[in-house]
Amino acid sequence: MIEVEAYRVEGLRALLDTEPIPLRAPTILTGGNDGGKSTALHALAFFLGAWKPSIDDYTVLGPPEEGSTEPIRSERVVVTADLSIDADLAKTLARKDGSIRVRRSVSQESPARYELLDDLPADKRLRSLESEKINDLRTLCGEFGLEPDGKKSSKEAWLRPLQELAASGDRTEDWTPCPAEIVDRLPKCLVFSSTEEPAPAGQVKRALKVAYEQAIEKEDYTGPLRDAEKLLRQRLEAEAEALCQHIGERCPELSQISIEPHVALSEGFSSVEVRTSRGSITGIPLERSGAGRQRQVNLAIWEWVEELLEATPNGERGVVIAYDEPDTHLDYGHQRELVTLIQTQCERVGTRMIVATHSLNLIDRVSINDVVHLRLVDDHTQIVRLLGDRHDETQRHLADVSAAMGLRNSVLLHERCFVGVEGPTETQAFPLLFMVATGMSLQSAGIALIAGNSNEGALRFAQFLRENDRKVAFVVDRDSIKGGSRRSFRKDKLDEIGIPDQAVHYVGTQEVEDLFSLEQWVSAANLHWPRDDTAQWCVDHLAPIHLASKFSGALYNLIRGGSSQAPVRKQGYLVALAETLREPGEVPEELRTVFTNLMELAAEG
Repeated sequence: MIEVEAYRVEGLRALLDTEPIPLRAPTILTGGNDGGKSTALHALAFFLGAWKPSIDDYTVLGPPEEGSTEPIRSERVVVTADLSIDADLAKTLARKDGSIRVRRSVSQESPARYELLDDLPADKRLRSLESEKINDLRTLCGEFGLEPDGKKSSKEAWLRPLQELAASGDRTEDWTPCPAEIVDRLPKCLVFSSTEEPAPAGQVKRALKVAYEQAIEKEDYTGPLRDAEKLLRQRLEAEAEALCQHIGERCPELSQISIEPHVALSEGFSSVEVRTSRGSITGIPLERSGAGRQRQVNLAIWEWVEELLEATPNGERGVVIAYDEPDTHLDYGHQRELVTLIQTQCERVGTRMIVATHSLNLIDRVSINDVVHLRLVDDHTQIVRLLGDRHDETQRHLADVSAAMGLRNSVLLHERCFVGVEGPTETQAFPLLFMVATGMSLQSAGIALIAGNSNEGALRFAQFLRENDRKVAFVVDRDSIKGGSRRSFRKDKLDEIGIPDQAVHYVGTQEVEDLFSLEQWVSAANLHWPRDDTAQWCVDHLAPIHLASKFSGALYNLIRGGSSQAPVRKQGYLVALAETLREPGEVPEELRTVFTNLMELAAEG
C-alpha cells in the first residue's frame, strides 16, 4: 500500500511555493478566508488524479504585459509528495527504505505527468536504456567506445555494456517518469467540498461514484455495453436505495427522498438527481432546502461512505478523504457527530484525511503537530506549523506540555501574547483580577497564561513560543529574584533561555498576595471563611503576619487554624479575595500597571 505522508505545492493560485503540508489522520487546515485552504485540498486532489486545474488556477505573478489583457502566470502547477511504500513495492523498486518522492505537474502547453525522484546516472544518455531501440543502443556504445556483449544482432548484447557503465559511473538524484506500478497504486481521493453551498446532489454523486468505482473494479461485466450499463444501473439503484434509507433514518422529518442515478459506461458515472418530499409537497430538488438541512443530509451521506469503505476489504490502494469546511451550518449536536465520524474514518487502515475548517471544535481535537495554519502574505500563502520543523521527540514533548497546561491548539495558533505565571494561584486569580482592572477578559485582550507549576517543561515551552515569534512575558513574585530550587521562573533560568529583563514583571514586596491591603484580606476572610468561634476577623489578627517572609503561607496557617471553612489549597485564598473586588481602583496599582503593559504588548500584534 502507498500512503501520502506530506506534499508541497507550486504555482497553484495563492500557493506559489509552499512548505510541506503533512497528511495525517487527520490533518487540520485552518486560517483566514482566502488563505488557501481550499486550494490546498485541490492540490492534493490534483496529485491523486481527482481534479485538474484550469488556466485561471495558475498563480498570478504580475500584471499583463503591454498589449495583453491576461496577467503573467506561473508556467506550471506542481504538487510534490513524500510517499511511504510497503516492503514488496520497495523491493520491486530496489529501494532500501520505504519512502519515495513523486511529483505531478501540468503546464499550459503539456498534459499532466507523474515523475519519480530517483538515483540516476549523471549522464542523461545512460537513462531509460531499456526503452531505446537497438540502433540507438549501437550509436550509444559507439559514443562510449563499448563493444557488444554477445551477438551484434541482439538488443541485449548492446544493452548490457551500457547498463554496466550506468551502474558503475557517477550518479545523481533527478526526476524520471514514474513507473506505472506506483501511479496505479496511489490512494483513491474522495473530496467533499461545501465552501459555497452544501450541494447535497454533488455529495450524493461523489458518494455513489465510490460505489461505481468499486463495482467497476470488482465485477466482471463481460456482456455488450448496454447490458453492462443495465447491470451497473441496477447496482447503483440498489446502493441509492440504501443511501435513501440511511438519509431517511438520520433525517426523519423528510417524508420521502428519491435518488435516480444515470449511467453511461463510456463516460463513467455521469450524473444524479436528488428529490425529496416534506408533508404534502413532493418531488422538490433537495438544493431548495435550507443550508442547515442540506448539511445534515451531507453528514448522512458521509456516514454512508464510511460504511461503504468499511465493508470493502483493505486492498492495495489506500484512501485520502478531503473535507472542505464540513461543519458549516451544522448545529452543535451534529458537529459532535461529525467529529465522531472523522475519528471513525481515520481509524480505518490505509485512510488519511485532511480537513479545512474554522471550527475550534475540530482544531482542538487533534495534536498540535497535526494543525496547519495558512495565512496570506503579499497575496501568497504561507504554511505555518507551530511544531513543524522540530525533531519528533521534541514535538511530542512540547505537545504533551501544552496539553498538560491546558493550552488549546486554537490558543497556540491565534493568541497574540503568552504570559508565564508561577502556579495555580496566579493562573486562577489573574483572569479575575484582570477583568476587574481592565473591564475585559484575558482572552479578549489576546493574552494566554502559561502556568509554571514548578515544571521545567513550562519554561522550555515559553522558550519555544518565543523562538517561534510569539510575544512572551512573565509575571512572577519578587522573591523569585533570590532564586530557590523550586522556583519555575527564577531569574537565572529566564536569563539562560534569553528572556530580556523588560519582559519580566516582578510583583509584590515578596509575592503577589502581599500587594493587597490587610483590610481587603479581612473583608474576604469574613465573607468566605467565618471564624469557628463566631468572632469577626480583624486587622489586628493579620497585622503580625503581614511582614512575614512568606505572607501567603502565614495567612494560610492563620485562616486554616481559625475557620473550618477555609480552603485546603493555597490558591483558593487569592481567588476568593479577587471575587470580592468590584472597582478597578481596588486592584493594587502595581498589578494594574502590569496588566496595562501586557495589553500594550498584545496589541502590538
